[in-house]
Amino acid sequence: MLRSGGPVQFPSGFGGQFNIVNAVGTFTMSTITASSTVAPNSTGNTASVTTANGGTVTFSWTITGGTITSASNITSITYTAGASGSVVLRATAYKNGTNGATFPNGGVGITDTKTVTIVTCTAPAISTQPQSVGVPAGTGVTLSVGATGTSLTYQWYIGTSGVTTSPIGGATASSVNVTPSSTTTYWVRVSNSCGTMDSAAATVTVTPIAAASFYLLTPCRILDTRGGAPVPANGVMNLVVTGKCAVAAGATSAAVNVTVVNPSTSGFVTLYPGPANTVLPVVSTINYTPGRTLANNARITIGVDGSINIFNAASQPLDFLIDVSGYFK
Repeated sequence: MLRSGGPVQFPSGFGGQFNIVNAVGTFTMSTITASSTVAPNSTGNTASVTTANGGTVTFSWTITGGTITSASNITSITYTAGASGSVVLRATAYKNGTNGATFPNGGVGITDTKTVTIVTCTAPAISTQPQSVGVPAGTGVTLSVGATGTSLTYQWYIGTSGVTTSPIGGATASSVNVTPSSTTTYWVRVSNSCGTMDSAAATVTVTPIAAASFYLLTPCRILDTRGGAPVPANGVMNLVVTGKCAVAAGATSAAVNVTVVNPSTSGFVTLYPGPANTVLPVVSTINYTPGRTLANNARITIGVDGSINIFNAASQPLDFLIDVSGYFK
């Protein structure tokens, strides 16, 4: 802020006395332009002011909590921040007096101070890379990155890692849902005030769903959670289908009968293709109410990895049965 008042203390070596005021006639000085935060021990930080209608003006900068690394009698300075706390910058512009007195022996000055916070910052580091995955055409997938660091931001891109020409609008979280129509590569840049880190590229390989023949099977149970681990409440169970009950590798979908067994609350179940990070569609395979064992027929799409996902939309775990009677390939 601009400061006013009587005499100002000059830096060492200056004689005389100046009056420090907000403005002298049309002589004005801007507030200090500088970043409001800096990293500990950071170098090359800048601060500047501008003046108007001052004629020949002399500048003087002082600093606490840091070190000025450029000349201190110019409009713009460079400084190094301290290790912690804050940096206090003060700039004064001096104008010669109307009585002919010249700096530093008389005249007036305008001053401003600015406090810059030293923000402790840990640079971004990626702990878990987004994983490549294969999906059937029309299936969405969730890509995620794990990262550490201070106050992280994210931006996902399409293409080769490090090439920023194709950002994904709104994809500014640690995960992103994508449904590419063809095989596509994605990556994410993780950033904060002290650096950036680019992830490895993850490729979503899209497999077209071709015309298929139906292979009839003797009804066979591929899942029965009774006596084991139920489908978790508001959670997903991933189940490999191919290789069980004679469902062949490469099968694209299966004809099944699904059963909810004596549920304790209301909810619904959604079956959709694997792998585990496939996006949950907004559909229901079977709805249920408390205490009623219910069944339904369904044709379920099998993921490229041979698995399906079972989502239980309820506040309690659920016992669940799946019987397969055929598959498409």
